[in-house]
Amino acid sequence: MEKLSLKDLMSILLPGLYTCIAGYMLFYITNNFFIDTSTGFLSLITAKDFVGALLLFMVICIAGSIINGISFYLIEGKYSKHYQQHTGMYIGAATLVTKSPSLKPIILFLNNDCNTLFGKSYLPTTEAANKTIQENYFDYVFYYLSVHNCKEDTLREQSFYFLYRHLFNANLILAIIAIITSSYLCFSNSTNLVLVLSFLAFILALNYCFFAPLAIWHRKRMITRMFYQYYIHKTTILNKQ
Repeated sequence: MEKLSLKDLMSILLPGLYTCIAGYMLFYITNNFFIDTSTGFLSLITAKDFVGALLLFMVICIAGSIINGISFYLIEGKYSKHYQQHTGMYIGAATLVTKSPSLKPIILFLNNDCNTLFGKSYLPTTEAANKTIQENYFDYVFYYLSVHNCKEDTLREQSFYFLYRHLFNANLILAIIAIITSSYLCFSNSTNLVLVLSFLAFILALNYCFFAPLAIWHRKRMITRMFYQYYIHKTTILNKQ
């Protein structure tokens, strides 16, 4: 069996653990600060034995996998444009390369290399006109580094990017649940309503003050390191030849 990777930890386990803890806190607040763990499924996962630990681990993995799937759907699905406009969480690699001062010295190399491989430069005047080529070239560079075992830095930055992006999306889901819950509490419990709204404000502040900026920052670092690692490796081989 393969070892647990940093990517698995960052993109599945930690977001799953965060979602379970935050969801538990929200349920605890709305249920008058009491949760009965003596019966039902909660009694199993809170039991201090091997079965309880295994079930809890499974719940965390399932929650993390759901968040992971939702995150990729929001980026690749039909709502991707709206998601990007409102969150700024996903910026195309070609856009980052164009705007990155640190990548300017190797843009000519990337254009020539992409033209050799796919018959077109990587950065045309309009990105939309060459989107498929850009995506194919990005995939080629990523898998090239994988084959040559020189993508450790890229994977580390990608893992942190996934972590903060998934935490951001987990908070979006929790925010929706909190809004629905607060609308119900308007007619029943004003004290709990204030606490739920405070919880909502807190996770939204986390999202837009920490998780989103950190995710964007790590994505920029990932793209920069990936292309530079590719450039260094490729030019080193060419010089040897």
